[in-house]
Amino acid sequence: MSDNVVKITQKDFNLDKAITHIKEVLFESNTFDTVDNWSDLNNLTFKNGRYIENTALFVDIRKSSKFVSSTDSRIVARLYRSYISEVIMILRSHSCCKEINIVGDCISAIFTENKKQSQDNYNNDRSDVIEALLSASMIQPTIEIINTLFSKKYDSYENIKIGIGIASGKALIVKAGESGSGINKPIFLGENINLAAHLCDKANTSHFSKVLVNEFVKEHSKKYETSSSNEPFSNWLNKESEKIDDQFCYGGAFYRVAIHDRLEELSDE
Repeated sequence: MSDNVVKITQKDFNLDKAITHIKEVLFESNTFDTVDNWSDLNNLTFKNGRYIENTALFVDIRKSSKFVSSTDSRIVARLYRSYISEVIMILRSHSCCKEINIVGDCISAIFTENKKQSQDNYNNDRSDVIEALLSASMIQPTIEIINTLFSKKYDSYENIKIGIGIASGKALIVKAGESGSGINKPIFLGENINLAAHLCDKANTSHFSKVLVNEFVKEHSKKYETSSSNEPFSNWLNKESEKIDDQFCYGGAFYRVAIHDRLEELSDE
């Protein structure tokens, strides 16, 4: 069994104990500090929390339920293994990415700023914002590579589409779970986390762009110029016609040129 899977030991539910715990949580004294560095989160307990500025990225397959129900389960299994593995590999290639979660076919990541990188590498744009956008630029053409290779292998394969949502803001991180059970994890609570998820839900549907971001991301991606075009990401992020969660959002479709070039080579093989 994988090291990150907790083996469950059956234990009877004790209602009185549960009520006592709820009352303790209601009246305990909590400390919620604002921190600048991810390392400060190492001291999380069940009785404290940390606020931290971050950029959240969500990526999800469009109409995945239909894809799963209409496709051979062996193809689905191979597709999910490829899709999840390559997206995680892309996210992990960026040092500002500090947390990755997988729920079904939705992959989410939390990026936090490294101020030195912002200054040295990204022309004082927020490093967490830029690395989330760089990840998005790599994920899009990589999905097309997956589609190309699977289509060559399986005549019945139908290409998948994904949507990506990115939003920056401040989140409260708390440790949640059952004390003493080994079942716990950090939980991210923040408007930008929810917004990134909702942007992802709308991205690449109807008239929305493939990648959707909030205004903060647009405003903090104006200085760093990508090497292939010498343009900032903000140039490719245009205001969408509809608001999401009562906020203006911006969308675009951009890709890493080197990955796209490899896609064209594979398509011609």
